[in-house]
Amino acid sequence: MQLAYRHSYHVILLLCCLCLLPEKIYAQSDEANYIISKKSFSVENELASREVFCGLQDKDGFLWFGTRNGLNRFDGQKFKLFTKQNSSMFDNKVVHLALDDQNRLYIHYGLPGWQYAFNGRIDVMDLKTQKIEPLSKTIPQLPFNEKDICKIISDKTGKLYFIVANPFRCFSYSSGNGFRLICEMNKWKNVKHNINEF
Repeated sequence: MQLAYRHSYHVILLLCCLCLLPEKIYAQSDEANYIISKKSFSVENELASREVFCGLQDKDGFLWFGTRNGLNRFDGQKFKLFTKQNSSMFDNKVVHLALDDQNRLYIHYGLPGWQYAFNGRIDVMDLKTQKIEPLSKTIPQLPFNEKDICKIISDKTGKLYFIVANPFRCFSYSSGNGFRLICEMNKWKNVKHNINEF
């Protein structure tokens, strides 16, 4: 639990710092001056929940937020909500998002309750069509069990990193190269861990 809580504290600290900033921030570089604006959004602005677990920006500039009550897309003016009830999402509690090199959004679901824990299910949304399907259908030959995925991370090139348990390993993935094992934590092979502790 310690790492999950530490991650949550960093997010909370960042959000608190942003709330304390003035309405406009003035920045300067060698080439030009910039004005950075900030806005606050809540359920009054159609955000699905006051609990936002994750967020990212796609290649088209849309902002995506995983909340307790569904997945929100923000276009700069308004929010669009994706839920289990109005789309083919597996669940509503979205605790992690990642974006691959084919402009697909990976949606990692959480367990019910107040904990920041994964439920072992991931869906993938094609951002052009907004069609959602399970990870096992998008990438049929997974070199690990989907329920053992602890976290998915994406970098700025769209390469994905899967951290999995049983045993603890890290795989990279790109559409051109497929999966590649980056590291394996051999010392943890015989130690029983609950993947939701990470």
